[in-house]
Amino acid sequence: MDNQSYEQEIDLKDLMFAVFHKWRGIILTAVIFGILLGGYKLGTGLNGKEDAEAAIQAQEDYNESLELYKATLRLYEMDLDTVRDQLESQEEYLANSVLMRLSLIIKT
Repeated sequence: MDNQSYEQEIDLKDLMFAVFHKWRGIILTAVIFGILLGGYKLGTGLNGKEDAEAAIQAQEDYNESLELYKATLRLYEMDLDTVRDQLESQEEYLANSVLMRLSLIIKT
């Protein structure tokens, strides 16, 4: 028996053309709906901001978010300082370690 295997090559350009040709309607519909929904959201957002209560609420939300950001930033800065201190300590240990000196002596 003769075992022959046939390998078919697929041209990537032709494959992508076929996929986009068949999905063209779906992609076009999704883009149109995305634009329409974005425009609707923008329009309702602009109308809502004209209201005084909405403006005050937005300012309060902004202030809360700003305070949360500042608190988070302080925590991250403290974590970063801790990591830097640990790194400096590790470098100092490696520079002054007896075992490191012995390994350098042994290698030379």
